Amino acid sequence: MLELKGCSLEEKESSVDPEFLAEVMELNEDLMEVADHPEKMQDLEVTNAKRVEEYVQHISEAFEKNDIAKAKENLVKLKYFSNVDDKIRQLLRTHM
Repeated sequence: MLELKGCSLEEKESSVDPEFLAEVMELNEDLMEVADHPEKMQDLEVTNAKRVEEYVQHISEAFEKNDIAKAKENLVKLKYFSNVDDKIRQLLRTHM
């Protein structure tokens, strides 16, 4: 969608506020703490899925308003939670 609007998402140009990064770091730490407990990982998976849905909604709303800067900001954040989702799925596969 960004490319259709004439934009791209370059990692070097995307900055994320430290508070958000702290939240993601804490989530990753929580994930490592429960890595040997599939039922607890599933709880984190549900929580993270809600965050993913939230950011997808924010991105959609930003595009509807043609607010490309906001869409990019939320897309960067979505990428972080998508990476967490990948880690969760990988850990769950190894424990199943």
